[in-house]
Amino acid sequence: MEKLSPRYGIFLTLVLLGSCHKEMPCFDMREEITVELMPLTKSKDPDPALVSDCNIFIFNDFGLLEEKAYVKGDAMLHKTRLLRDTPYLYYVAANLGYELPVMTLEECREMEYHIAYPDEYSAGIPMSGYIRASAVDSHVSVPLQRLMAKIDLRMDRTALDPDVNLTVAGVRIGACPRSAEMFRSSRADNFFPEGFSKSGRETDKLNTPGGTVSLYLLENMQGNAPESMDYCSYVEVFLNYLSPDWRSRPGEYLIYRFRITDSEGAYNVERNCEYSIVIRPEGRGLSGDSWRIDTGALSPIVRMELHPAAYNQCSTEESYHIWCDVSPKGTRIEIEALAYEDDYGVDKIYDYTIDSSGYGVTIKPKKGGTAVIYFKAGPPVNRDTLAMLVISEPLRSVSGNPSSKESECQEFP
Repeated sequence: MEKLSPRYGIFLTLVLLGSCHKEMPCFDMREEITVELMPLTKSKDPDPALVSDCNIFIFNDFGLLEEKAYVKGDAMLHKTRLLRDTPYLYYVAANLGYELPVMTLEECREMEYHIAYPDEYSAGIPMSGYIRASAVDSHVSVPLQRLMAKIDLRMDRTALDPDVNLTVAGVRIGACPRSAEMFRSSRADNFFPEGFSKSGRETDKLNTPGGTVSLYLLENMQGNAPESMDYCSYVEVFLNYLSPDWRSRPGEYLIYRFRITDSEGAYNVERNCEYSIVIRPEGRGLSGDSWRIDTGALSPIVRMELHPAAYNQCSTEESYHIWCDVSPKGTRIEIEALAYEDDYGVDKIYDYTIDSSGYGVTIKPKKGGTAVIYFKAGPPVNRDTLAMLVISEPLRSVSGNPSSKESECQEFP
C-alpha cells in the first residue's frame, strides 16, 4: 500500500492592510485573506488534483466561527480579514458540489459526506483538510486529503496452464460505502447494492500484459476484527473462462472475490491511499488461497475420445495400448474386455491389464482374432463406445533346398 501524497492544498494568501487613528499611530490587526482554487476539468477517471468548489470554515481558539465561505467557479477567490499573529482553526471541504449549513465547530467535526452513486466525482474527488495555524510569511497552507482510496488492479497470467484462457469482462467494488466522515476516520455501515464498477472496453487493459485498471471507493476502516465481514470492502473480478474441461456459460462469469487489506492485513481501506493488487491465478485458475472463487457459472466440456483410434490392428507378437480421453477430468470410466468371435473366449485370444489410472487397457495377444474393448463413461459425460483391435498371425517364410532329382521329359506324341 502506497499513500498518495497530500501535496494539493488550499493556499490562503494574507495581505496586510494598514490604517491609523486620528490621535495616535496604530496598526490594523486584521489581515486580508485571498483563497484561490483550481478550475473545473472533466475526465473518465477522477482528476486527483481537481478542486471545483470549496467550503471554508475558520474558527478561533474559543471554537467560535469567525468566517465561512463557499467558493466555486473559474476564479474562485474569497477574501476575509483575521487577526495578525493569532492561531485559527481552518477547516476545508472541497468538491462537494453544494454549500454546507455548518455553524459550529462541533457540527464541522461531525460532518458526514454522502454520495448519490458510486462514481460521483465529476466535480472532483471529495476532499477535506484542517489545520491550526497563524499566518506565516503572509499565507496559510491547508493540505487536503481525498476521502476516496484508489485500487489499482493488474492480472498476472504467467502461472496459468497454457491451455487455460481467462479474459476479464468486468470489475466491481463490493461493500462500497455510501458515505464517509469528513474530518474523522470513517467506518462504513451503509453500502450501495452495486458498487463502483467498470466493464467492457473499460477493462481491456486487464487483458494485456502489465495493464492496470483503477477503482475508487470512500474510506472504510473496519480494522483487524470486524463485527461482520459483510462490512469489509472487497473486489469482484468477472471472467470469461475456457479450458479443455470447463467453460463459462454465455452471459455468465467465473468470479474472483477478495477482501481489500492494508499492509498489516487489517480490513482497512484508508482515504487518500493507493492499493496495488496483482491477481495471479495458478494452474487451472479455479482455486486460490487469498480469495474466494465462484465457479457456479461453469459448465463441463463433455468429451470422450478413443486413442489411438476406434479401429486398430496389431500382430500376436506385440502388445497394444488403447485408452479413452474424457472431459471433465475425473469422470469415472468402466472398461470391459470382449471377444468378437463367438467361438473363442477372451482368455483364448488375449490377456489384458487395465491401467492404474482406470482410463486404458494394455492387450497382450495370444493368437489371431479380434479384441473388443467396451468403455463406459459416467456422469456428467454419460456416454459409451467400443474400440476394436484386429490381431493377425505373423507371416512365416518357407526355407529348405528343392529336390535334386531331375524330372523326366517326354514329348507329346
